[in-house]
Amino acid sequence: MTCSLVPATLLTMIAAASAGLAMGHAIPNPMTTSLVTNILVFVILLYSPINFPADRFPGWLAIVHQGLPMMHAANVVRAGLTEGLATGGTSFAVLGGWAAAAWIVTAWVVGRRS
Repeated sequence: MTCSLVPATLLTMIAAASAGLAMGHAIPNPMTTSLVTNILVFVILLYSPINFPADRFPGWLAIVHQGLPMMHAANVVRAGLTEGLATGGTSFAVLGGWAAAAWIVTAWVVGRRS
């Protein structure tokens, strides 16, 4: 086990919780929030390259996943658990960007409500 496992899991949890917080504040209707999150769970579990490589996707979908956080979260955790099988440099940056963007959206929505 490498020393990057703790930062990897913390950044993954922060990015996921921040995205959920942003959605929770940005969508005013609780029923709509529940619907959106359930749809996201199914889409993420079925169409994200966590359990299979991204090169099995069509080219355009593989490109889309380069900017989405799911594959990068899996990469940083894999890099923390193994040595040499996965690298997490770019993935840490993408997850950090998603967490920062989610906090900016949350601050904007909360500021707009007050």
